[in-house]
Amino acid sequence: ASLQIGGGKSRQSSKPEFVHPRAIVLAPTRVLAQQIFEVASALVQNTPSLASKGVTVAVVLGGAAYHQQMSDLLTQDPDVIIATPGRLNSLCGHVATKTATTPQDGESEPAMCIKLDKVTELVIDEADMMLSLGFQKDLNWFAQLVNHASIEGFRVVLTSATWGTATSANLSRFESISSAEQDDPVILATTDEAGAAGQMVTKNVTQLVEVLAHKGAPRFNHLVQLLVAALKLGKKDFESSRVVVFCLHKSQARQVGKDLKAKGIENVVLEGDMSQSARAAAIETFRHGKEGRRILVATDVAARGLDILTISHVFNYSLGISIESYIHRCGRTGRAGRFGVAHTFVVKGVDENLSPDLVGVLHQANQKIPDDLRIMASKVLKKRRQGPGAIKSKEEIEDAEELREVREANREKQRLMNQNHQRGSKKNQNAKRGGRGRK
Repeated sequence: ASLQIGGGKSRQSSKPEFVHPRAIVLAPTRVLAQQIFEVASALVQNTPSLASKGVTVAVVLGGAAYHQQMSDLLTQDPDVIIATPGRLNSLCGHVATKTATTPQDGESEPAMCIKLDKVTELVIDEADMMLSLGFQKDLNWFAQLVNHASIEGFRVVLTSATWGTATSANLSRFESISSAEQDDPVILATTDEAGAAGQMVTKNVTQLVEVLAHKGAPRFNHLVQLLVAALKLGKKDFESSRVVVFCLHKSQARQVGKDLKAKGIENVVLEGDMSQSARAAAIETFRHGKEGRRILVATDVAARGLDILTISHVFNYSLGISIESYIHRCGRTGRAGRFGVAHTFVVKGVDENLSPDLVGVLHQANQKIPDDLRIMASKVLKKRRQGPGAIKSKEEIEDAEELREVREANREKQRLMNQNHQRGSKKNQNAKRGGRGRK
């Protein structure tokens, strides 16, 4: 899109009272927002038509110094602001939900320095995540605040690699974004070679899946072996290859990072409890391989937006909480025409619920599906069909009736045994009393 931006606002000698950006890009995580900012800044610098107009881009993130961000914004007066919802809400003078990050310097109310009255483009990246993680009030408030009725050509752009029916259902609740007065939305969807749209992992990524019986030491030791092999391959084929290990939660990421270091494998940990400065430092250390640390152990905070082209391998130490999470994790490798490997551990007794979806993703990308994964998925689907109200076959009904009869017979047998035991105990007690009386 061609935005009417520029005009040399950043060259003004005095700071304005407010900034009036022309475009807003919202991202659900700080890592992703920072990544978008870096790409957008490089795009402006390398595009003469934008650079000549003095187009400027800024990023505002929660966890950073609030008043310093305000000062930087007023000095720069940016045309494009890339932000996480909470911090942007605060800088606009409104805190809609708990997701908003309020100032940390003692103010009772956030100071306002951004007005959205001139915005012509509102981009919501990773829209499936944004529409389902409690950002609804934030998004509605943004859309209402932007006076798009007075701006010809105002657009809302929603992007995601995993757009499903649930996301469309969530979107329908946002009257201010998808109102009946607006034109029918334009939907651009990627498809596979057969022309089918869906949730896909690029075919540049080789997906390897192993079904494991245990999630303890055997899984970790197997990970160590695979990491050593991946690093050797990376050293041979790619001078600066990188590896990401995804974990289910923060404590697991910290523990895996600690255990790998104990094995002599240097790594960097990235998880949600880290401050913004610590996250940025971790990503930079990993990106440049400082101190030989070419492995990033992370939670899903790195699943979206981590754009490092030298990532050759992704290991899903834990499968994750959703198939969307799996797809985005795999998307950290095989980027920009390169090839990569995504190696996933599926643990019996833990990951069964996602197995049918995983089989579908593997099938769509023409990847090998292990027999034990097929069996696991088949059992899960069978259980789902046999849920409340499910129609069972004659054989299944007969088997269930036979099982009930056996259980009832066992319960009756146990009841009789308990009665006999109680009678025997009473006889013994009476015999003891009689013996004491004769003495």
